[in-house]
Amino acid sequence: MIDPKTLDTVTELESEVSQQSTVEDNLEIKPHQKIIEDQNQSKMQLLQSLQEQKQKNPKYQHKQMNIKHNQLFLAKGEEMENLQNAIEQIKAQPLEKSQHTPTEHSDTFQVTEVQSLNIENGNEKHDLSKAETERSVQGIKEQKLEIKLLTEKKKLPF
Repeated sequence: MIDPKTLDTVTELESEVSQQSTVEDNLEIKPHQKIIEDQNQSKMQLLQSLQEQKQKNPKYQHKQMNIKHNQLFLAKGEEMENLQNAIEQIKAQPLEKSQHTPTEHSDTFQVTEVQSLNIENGNEKHDLSKAETERSVQGIKEQKLEIKLLTEKKKLPF
């Protein structure tokens, strides 16, 4: 028969071994848990960084598109101003020509722009400067429409 004291000691030792085994398992698990936590934290940071980059990229593209739109808008404005100046010059030319009285030193072979633009079509004479003016006006209208479309396109959300 086994001494009860020995039996208690064995039970105590078994309990200690079990506790030690649990502590050892925990010690082995803790570094792995730390590694897993670090990896999860790194993963979250990378996902956040990726999300920020995705947000920045459309903003950058939108900003670039706005810059290009503004450049086009300014160029179209300059072109419209030039066309309007040309129209005013064309409109002013016939007045200047009629007010100009030829002198005896004028070259009889001199051909003015308006005179060279006259074309005879049947019984009617057409002044090409008028056609040119109409083309300029049409061009201005087209440019205004184009600017309007670009402005509307700029207002669309991306």
